[in-house]
Amino acid sequence: MTHTSQQRLSRYKEDTKADPVIRSMAGEQVAVWCVCDGHHGQGAANLVARQCADELLHRLREDPPCSTSGELALAAGQMRQAVADTFVSLVDSWELGKKFQVRTRRTRNPSPATERGHALEPWTTFTMALLFGSLLTVANVGDSKAFLDTGRELVELSTSHRIEDNVGERMRLSAAGARVARMHATDFKAPAPEGIGKLRVWECNGLGRLRVSRAIGGVSIGKFN
Repeated sequence: MTHTSQQRLSRYKEDTKADPVIRSMAGEQVAVWCVCDGHHGQGAANLVARQCADELLHRLREDPPCSTSGELALAAGQMRQAVADTFVSLVDSWELGKKFQVRTRRTRNPSPATERGHALEPWTTFTMALLFGSLLTVANVGDSKAFLDTGRELVELSTSHRIEDNVGERMRLSAAGARVARMHATDFKAPAPEGIGKLRVWECNGLGRLRVSRAIGGVSIGKFN
């Protein structure tokens, strides 16, 4: 798995690739991989990378996927639900953690990313791969990518949520009332109907902007991701 901002890893230290977690469950090997591309600080990416494997593994049934097609289909559905529930739980953990950060901000005096004097909420892309026996499940939000190397070719397993590239996500955002626009030609921190650069979703006051339509964190932009 990889993320799209590899070049920023050493400079900003916002991106996180967790070590693979490999365990045995009911005689089968279970492996979890994840990668996060953080923005506006390390907080969201670090929380997701730290908690994702434990949040997922305790939701898996301990009986391994079986060999018949019907049993495999049932197991695959259960794994997809466990992954989806994990994503929701991580969002909830981040929101709860933000409330704690607000209470402790005065004493710890952090230095969050700011724009025009306003703090910008950290957010992160998140891509997870789960291998349980012979079943592989991949899910993602954002534009960090997962590939399967078959030995002959690389097959992309993730879906990019870059607004510029995903027509379905642009339609979803518009239907939800989100503000989607490019940057102003002379003020890169402001939207414009006919601007420059890639499409982004903006806060109603023009502060903060995401080039992806789904992420963990960044809720100040709106309940669209």
